[in-house]
Amino acid sequence: MPIGIVMREYWGEIEVSMVSEIQPLLDSSMQSAEGSTGSPRFALRNWSLLLGLVVLPLMLLTLYHIIMFPGLTNTDALDFAQLGRNVSAGRGMVTYVLHPLALTHGTNALRQPDVTHGPFFPFLLGLAFSTAGARDAVASGVSSLFYLLTVPLLYALGLRVFNHAVGLIAATAFACSGLILEYAISGLPITLCIFLVTALFLVLYRIGARKAQAAQPDAPLRTKMILLAGALTGALYLTDPLFFWIIPIALGSVIWSGGSRWRKAVMLFLLPLCALALPWMARNLIVTGNPVFGMRGLELWMNTPKHFPGRTAYSLYSDEFPRGVYLLPAVGKKILMSLDTILRAMPQISDTWILAFLLPCLMFGYTSPAATMLRRVMMFSALAIMFGMLLFEIEMPLFCCLVPTMLVFSIAYLAHIVKQAKLSHLSLSIVSTLIGITIFYPVLNQMILAEKPRAAVETPAAKALGKMAQPGQLVLTDSPEEVAWYADRPAVQIPAVDVKVADIRSQFPEMRWLFLTPQARQQSADWRYLYDRCLSWNTKYLRAQMTNSEVPVSMQITGDSKPLYKALAGFTSVGPLRGATPTTVIAVLPDAKLSMSSKHNRDPVP
Repeated sequence: MPIGIVMREYWGEIEVSMVSEIQPLLDSSMQSAEGSTGSPRFALRNWSLLLGLVVLPLMLLTLYHIIMFPGLTNTDALDFAQLGRNVSAGRGMVTYVLHPLALTHGTNALRQPDVTHGPFFPFLLGLAFSTAGARDAVASGVSSLFYLLTVPLLYALGLRVFNHAVGLIAATAFACSGLILEYAISGLPITLCIFLVTALFLVLYRIGARKAQAAQPDAPLRTKMILLAGALTGALYLTDPLFFWIIPIALGSVIWSGGSRWRKAVMLFLLPLCALALPWMARNLIVTGNPVFGMRGLELWMNTPKHFPGRTAYSLYSDEFPRGVYLLPAVGKKILMSLDTILRAMPQISDTWILAFLLPCLMFGYTSPAATMLRRVMMFSALAIMFGMLLFEIEMPLFCCLVPTMLVFSIAYLAHIVKQAKLSHLSLSIVSTLIGITIFYPVLNQMILAEKPRAAVETPAAKALGKMAQPGQLVLTDSPEEVAWYADRPAVQIPAVDVKVADIRSQFPEMRWLFLTPQARQQSADWRYLYDRCLSWNTKYLRAQMTNSEVPVSMQITGDSKPLYKALAGFTSVGPLRGATPTTVIAVLPDAKLSMSSKHNRDPVP
């Protein structure tokens, strides 16, 4: 059913009461509009809902995946994927992405614990990989699954808080969002966060609505709902530690809903939350010393201008990363700059203009205490996420977990405006059709006219490296996520200080490979010189392959004029694949077990 017809048919069902109005919100509007549950019209509408909320989003997602999915391209998605493969292989929550800052757990590169991610999404990826294999499409399928689950869940939220029309329009706008679809195929845990937050808000609303209906201080608690709220909050924390700041907000909502039985409600809420979170916190305490955030707690001192910009601190050793009171002014400046960045980027958290109605909606008064409570929870959750970002690192996609609930309130307010305008039948049809166009056109334009994403040019070389390198051999690289996932080998990030390369080789004597991308040029002048020499050799090698002429002799790193070259002495270039890009450099120690296609003579790098 076209969105314009749907909106025109159901605008009249939406009643949003202002403070000055008396008529309450009616949760039963759908049933009153449909007639009895046994009527043919009711059955037909149920089948239409099933088609609209399950089948159509699945068809749209499948089409979007075919057109827009080139493979995993986001470095965080690659990081999560390699974690999930380690989980599926029975290695546990260990990582093959080895940052110098985290190299504090012995010399076994295959047993380095992950100290920056939550375990829930890698666990789900591990289950999927165990069933369908560790592939890009499977990782994308996991994130896509939670997109599909959120669509009917969002409809249920809109139906509960307002009515059928709000839920249906909100679910449609969400399902057709090009940005949400992009996250759905990305292999990132964003859609999982969206699903968990939407489910938590729905549960909290149901708990609050029960209290409002009972209107008695000693009314019985909704035990199962409170337990579920605690479990969902714990799952959110295990997905991303930044959601730790949402725990007090969910707890406060449970206390409000508990009335005189708030103590029992708190115990019920904390029981599943602690059962899920405390074991992981204990593990973090043992491994990193920070029970709540793990090594991400050090991000408080990162992203500081003129000190540790971006994630550069992860390429430092622990003794090179001082933190303390002297950095507090820089941290304060970081917070102010991050706040400006968030405020500027906030309008871009969704690609639908319907959220423009969220701001006036915040000044709206509802006769339903549960709706008012849910709106407060939503806004306090936004502030909590913002607070966590200001302290650590800006991750604007995390705000998308609030988009479904924001859509519900925004659409309800938009419907109220339309209702107050008392438009004619023709005007209402035109407005509804225009809104439908604004919902559908962006995603259609993205799939048909916009430039399609492409796979990373380094991916074929990383896959080839996985076939050449022996199990257990390490790779020194500026792109550890790419190597860890596609080559399935432990990858050490190039340290920020060149002299530390020798320390890494001493700590991990099984490091046999070098994998460089153009990003290596930004490391230092010596890395730039080395990369440029290897790039020139790769270009000559590929040109010789294309012309069927004699390939150049292999290039070997020799000489001790620089600490970097001394630390990498013996590494020898490996010819790129025919037709591959020459910008990816691979080198190997000559004693590694490798069948090299190039000559064994050496062109030294001084």
